[in-house]
Amino acid sequence: MKPLYLGSMAEANPDVMAYLHERMPPAFGVELRRLELPGIDFAYDARRSQYGSIRALELLLERCPPDALKLLAVTERDLFI
Repeated sequence: MKPLYLGSMAEANPDVMAYLHERMPPAFGVELRRLELPGIDFAYDARRSQYGSIRALELLLERCPPDALKLLAVTERDLFI
């Protein structure tokens, strides 16, 4: 079965990430692999004081491993569509 990837955009709380890494494998019954992801400061829109989700999603599409079942990326930034 393909693995589920868990990625942290650099701003994510490490305690939250540790909790997810511990709890997700038994909950979903799949192997969980960590994926290092960069921060999303490149997607910041000063006019809105938010981060563009489309630019962030494009990055995730580029970084998602080909063997991934799914990729869950966590950030604490305020995203807009």
